[in-house]
Amino acid sequence: MVVNCIAYNDDGSWNETEISSNFNVYLCCTLHAIHQLNNTFFDEHLDNLPEGWNDVTKHKLVDIMKIYKNHITPEKWKKLETTPNCCKTQCLKSEFHKK
Repeated sequence: MVVNCIAYNDDGSWNETEISSNFNVYLCCTLHAIHQLNNTFFDEHLDNLPEGWNDVTKHKLVDIMKIYKNHITPEKWKKLETTPNCCKTQCLKSEFHKK
């Protein structure tokens, strides 16, 4: 794996779901932090979703999580080329960082 994801467990479960004070849902604390600080996920797919797609007051939590979990999968982390950009931005293992 090229990603060191602190939120994903080897048994296929996720450690956390975060909800911001404005009711936006995030798959993990890293996505929450980068989106809140930069107003971007640094990911073409997630950044091009309609505004409010992850707002739990407008959509069911299960539907929001499905969007995340369809895009961010451990299978995609096996190759740098298939790793979602939001994961590449913050969670690459050190040997894959450009020097």
